[in-house]
Amino acid sequence: MTNEPVRQKRAERRLGDGALISRSLVRITRAVRRALGVQPLTSGQASTLWAIAELAPVRPTDLAEKESVTSPSMSKTIACLDRAGLVSRSADPNDGRVSRLDLTAAGRAYVADANSERISLYENALRRLPTAERETVVRAVTLLADTMCDVVADRTRSSTRRPQAIDDH
Repeated sequence: MTNEPVRQKRAERRLGDGALISRSLVRITRAVRRALGVQPLTSGQASTLWAIAELAPVRPTDLAEKESVTSPSMSKTIACLDRAGLVSRSADPNDGRVSRLDLTAAGRAYVADANSERISLYENALRRLPTAERETVVRAVTLLADTMCDVVADRTRSSTRRPQAIDDH
């Protein structure tokens, strides 16, 4: 047992930065799942619900872009959230053919409750760090999340354009 930190440090030296981050995110995700237990929504559904809370009222196509998923995938996720009574649809005032999404009271309650449990876990972990390290972690994770979303969006846009260019020839 006492050699565990030594073994971990040796393994980390062999991994690149991307691998270390990926491994660390998996460990964090597992720890959060273990602490929170079985959740009623998948992580994709919960992420979509939180995005709706942030952006509402929002069009499904804008939500799909924000979440870096295809429109059909987002439609399935929205349908699940709608059946669960967590989101509501209304007509877009500028285009009646398009719907806009918002949270229902149950959706707002879910976000508040899920966020409070999850946030509490992260706050407890962050409190164990010295202030300077805590601030660095928060900035770094936020920057990495924003950058990863940009990378995925760029990749998605370029991969959708590529087949169209091939088909045109």
